[in-house]
Amino acid sequence: FDCQGGYAADQKTGDLPDDVKVVLDIPTVFGNCVSPGTDEGRAIMQVIHDVAPGADLTFHSGFPGQAGMVSAINTLSSVEGVDIIVSDLVHLTEPMFQDGLIAQAVDAAVASTSVAYIASAGNGGLSSYEADFDPGIGDENFFPGAAILVDTDFDPGKSPAEYPFFN
Repeated sequence: FDCQGGYAADQKTGDLPDDVKVVLDIPTVFGNCVSPGTDEGRAIMQVIHDVAPGADLTFHSGFPGQAGMVSAINTLSSVEGVDIIVSDLVHLTEPMFQDGLIAQAVDAAVASTSVAYIASAGNGGLSSYEADFDPGIGDENFFPGAAILVDTDFDPGKSPAEYPFFN
């Protein structure tokens, strides 16, 4: 949040209010951030402040690793007045096809409190996947054992009884 020391300047310019609660920033040793801090968290807070200028802001670092993120989610969901948790962190060791530790912490926080959790979809830019839309019409059969009948002259004004394959 403030490894680069820009919070005071943000207060003077109105980019951030002077009452941001910082529960946990990246740890420091002799006043220097342990890891090279980019203050990306403060930048996200600036965006939130622009969108919702009257909102109370509370910051908690999601580092280090999955355990740090789980701790941040658990802590923030129990802080009085925290309604929305926003994250843009990606943890490459989080499982893709099942709920890992972070997803479980999010599920528990959302289920047990009124907090909403918003996560970025990623910053992959040009390394993302892109393809033309495939409506699934043709030789594909997404439902094994069932025939997919397609009416190329579909008319939403017709009742289902007017289509021959429903009779």
